[in-house]
Amino acid sequence: LNEDSVMKDARLAPHFVYNEHNRRLLIESGIMTANETWEEYRRMIFRTLLRPNKEVRNAIRDMNGIVHQRIFSIGVHIRTGGLLANDCEGVSMIDNKTLETVPNRIDALRERLTDKPKDVVVFVSSDSDRAIAYLKRHLHPDYRIVTSSKYARGHTTNARISTDKVKGALLDVFVLADCDALLTTRGSGFSGIANDMSSSSVRAVIPVNRTIVNCPLLSCALCCLNQ
Repeated sequence: LNEDSVMKDARLAPHFVYNEHNRRLLIESGIMTANETWEEYRRMIFRTLLRPNKEVRNAIRDMNGIVHQRIFSIGVHIRTGGLLANDCEGVSMIDNKTLETVPNRIDALRERLTDKPKDVVVFVSSDSDRAIAYLKRHLHPDYRIVTSSKYARGHTTNARISTDKVKGALLDVFVLADCDALLTTRGSGFSGIANDMSSSSVRAVIPVNRTIVNCPLLSCALCCLNQ
């Protein structure tokens, strides 16, 4: 190449990874067993590679102790991006209109588990405090809604992410994956990992219509760079 190249947030299409050739190589090398499915393999590999340090493992255990105090648990990951996110981003994923559909989506998942909201803890992970506040206002009052406040909340931005936010992301993804039901955001890498780590059969995905938004913080940063 005659110039530097940067590949940002690159994800291979599934057929490049999950094919018979690669499966045979993994089996021959002893990494994957002959009767193991790709779903089981992904669950194992993510839980192994992402295994956090003792501090975060203890935080996960404590949070799971709260989330599983009732009969059922529902994990919800809401990836907003755009203007709703705590760290404003140039691309919106879940906007206000889509956010308004989330309470009904949670109820639909709950109905596959029980007809009683009082039997359910809802664990919410999001890049948006406003999205979490919306759910607390609009979900049935009998739900117990839980979020983690031990570490800083945040998702991928152009800035280097802090260690505290990495710990928070690890805590959230393990707790989400351990819930009895899972609601995730389409197109979110974080949601995808939570899905791959989960063994739940009760799942749903929030559809996303990505749109470009005018983020004032990004505009200011670009102005400073051009000065």
